[in-house]
Amino acid sequence: MVWVVLVGLASLAPALAHGSKLGAFGVVHSYGIEATPGQRGPYNPVASDQVQQTAPWVALDWTEVHHGHLPLWNPYSAMGTPLLFDFQSAGLSVPALVSYAFPWRFSYDVFVFVKLVIAGTGLLFAARVLRVGWLGAALGASVGELSGAFSGWLGWPMDGVLCWTGWVLGAGLLLARGRRRRLAVPLLAFSLAAAVYGGHPESLVILAVAATVPVVVALVAGARSGGGRALLGRLATLVGGG
Repeated sequence: MVWVVLVGLASLAPALAHGSKLGAFGVVHSYGIEATPGQRGPYNPVASDQVQQTAPWVALDWTEVHHGHLPLWNPYSAMGTPLLFDFQSAGLSVPALVSYAFPWRFSYDVFVFVKLVIAGTGLLFAARVLRVGWLGAALGASVGELSGAFSGWLGWPMDGVLCWTGWVLGAGLLLARGRRRRLAVPLLAFSLAAAVYGGHPESLVILAVAATVPVVVALVAGARSGGGRALLGRLATLVGGG
């Protein structure tokens, strides 16, 4: 577990070595009041969403919460737009809730890092449920959290949903096998709820499909050995957790 956390921190260290804020801030010279004539373009213009959307949302969420308000409304976008319920700012997601406990200047860094930790530990848990040894599970978790498909999108809302893949999959497999129901039912419920609050409905569909396929396979395999009554019981716990 410590290894998975340290690997995530090490992956962010080169960026944090240059300052306390993650993101391609060279983009501020190209837009709005910060625009500088003749200034070289940003090093990574594709990452501009982090600077123009996600980091400001996190900062605004943090400010609202620390002033005793639910972060419901963003007065700085257009004529005012929803904030908590725009399905992307993720003001009640687990990474955001953790970030509120830290100073404002570190809130976005914490918001991003917590996604890595959730993803890595979840994949470690899922691998152990699949009876992979500790070394193999740690390798799988490291590869998963550092993969380009995940770490390359840390600044976007998609990862706020997909970081819960391992936890959802692990809990679903436990229930499909009829094991540790008192732990797995609330874990599945919490993980799915946290994924919903992660802030990207399209990614929630991807997560649901990716987790459902192996769980259904495990259910079918269990039905061949446990019978129809066992299958109904496992289905009931899965539906209950869902």
